[in-house]
This record gives sequence, C-alpha cells and structure tokens, in this order.
Amino acid sequence: MPQPTLVTAVAYSPGGQVVVVAAGTYGRFWDVATRRPLGAPLSHHGAITSVAFRPDGKVVVTGGDDDTARLWEAATGRPLGNRSIIPPPSERWPSAPTAGPS
Repeated sequence: MPQPTLVTAVAYSPGGQVVVVAAGTYGRFWDVATRRPLGAPLSHHGAITSVAFRPDGKVVVTGGDDDTARLWEAATGRPLGNRSIIPPPSERWPSAPTAGPS
C-alpha cells in the first residue's frame, strides 16, 4: 500500500477493537490494541471518502469518489461481491422529461 498523505475517512468497530482508516484510494483494517494491520488493503478506483461499520460490526461499507459503495467482511477484509452496491450514475436517476411544444 502506498504511503498516503491524507486520511479521508475513519470508522471504529462497534466494540472499538478495530478501526478502518482510508487514505486516497486505499483503506485498511487495523487492530487497535496491537496497532497492526489486519488483512489486505481495501481499494477503490477513486479516493475513499466514507467508511462505516454495520451496527453488528460484521460488515463495513466504503464509499468513494469513483461513484461506488463497496461492502467488506470485517473479520477478513475480503470484499463481499466484486462490484459496487450502487448502480452507475447513468442508471441511478430517470432521465428528466423533455419539454414538448405547448
């Protein structure tokens, strides 16, 4: 993982034992007590701008400026699925109606 210069998002697990820190296009789970990384880095194609744990602490969601939101298994850091959980911008909003002749 490249050395980041700016932390863009941080989230503690509900019990406080694990923290996810995002910087640039990478994020990482860290063991709070040992200060050691857990699992492989999380990655997006654009900067990760938000991180949150599910209330039970088993899943983490990351959002990025690459227009994606991804789910990760908190125990392993593995992605849950291989795509974003939100559709691409072209599929999110219906097209605005065009004005016809009046």
